[in-house]
Amino acid sequence: MATSFLKVFTSPVYSFLIVLRMRLVLPATFGRLHLMPILLDFMRLHPGIQVQVLLSDTPVNLFEQDVDLAVRIGSLPSGDSLIATKLSSHRRRVRASPGYLDQRGVPRKPADLSNHSALLFDYSANSTTWFFKRPGESVAVKLRATLCANNSLVLADAAKQRLGVALLPQWLVARSLEEGELISLLDDYEAEPHNDEVNIWLLHPENRKRMRKVQALIEFLKAAYSG
Repeated sequence: MATSFLKVFTSPVYSFLIVLRMRLVLPATFGRLHLMPILLDFMRLHPGIQVQVLLSDTPVNLFEQDVDLAVRIGSLPSGDSLIATKLSSHRRRVRASPGYLDQRGVPRKPADLSNHSALLFDYSANSTTWFFKRPGESVAVKLRATLCANNSLVLADAAKQRLGVALLPQWLVARSLEEGELISLLDDYEAEPHNDEVNIWLLHPENRKRMRKVQALIEFLKAAYSG
C-alpha cells in the first residue's frame, strides 16, 4: 500500500539509519491487513530498526507497557499526557449477505434492524445499540444479538454465512462487496456502534514527541494515507 510513497523517504531528510527498538500497538484486524504492509516498507528503509508489534483491540496503557506508538480506532482519546494525530476517518456501514436478506427481508430504515439478527462487536458498553445519523435525524436502535465477538473479521465471516447483519468498515469488506458476498444497507446514514465520531488515531506519549523514530514512522503512515 505504501510502496509508491517510498521515494519520498529516500531524500537526505529521511535517509538516516535508525538503529533503535520500537514498540508498537496496532488494532488486530486493521493492523494485520493494512498497517503491517506499510510498517514492513518502513522497516526496509531502516534495516537497523528492531520492532515489537502487539496486535490488540483492547486499549493498552502506553506508559506501563513502554509503547512508542499506538494506532487506535475510536473517538478522540483523552489525556493530557498523550499526543493524538488523526490518521484517517473510519466509517462503517450495515452489511448482510444476499441469502440472509432473501430470508429476512431488506431493512429500509434503521428501526427495521430491531427485527433482525445482529452480529455485534463486543465493546465494554452499549454493545447492543447502533447509532444512525443523517441531516435532521438521529436514531439509536436496540439490537438482538445472534453473535458477539471482539474481532471484525469474525463478524464479516458470520455475515457472509447468512447469520445476520453486521456493522463493518469498507477496508474490511471491499472485496466481498465487489464479489456480491455482502450487500451494503442504509448507506444514506452514518452508522456507529457508539454515539461518537470515530477516526483512526496515532497515539504516543508526550515524552516520545521528539524521538526521530516516532516522528519518522508517523510521517510515513500519514504519507501512505494521504494518497
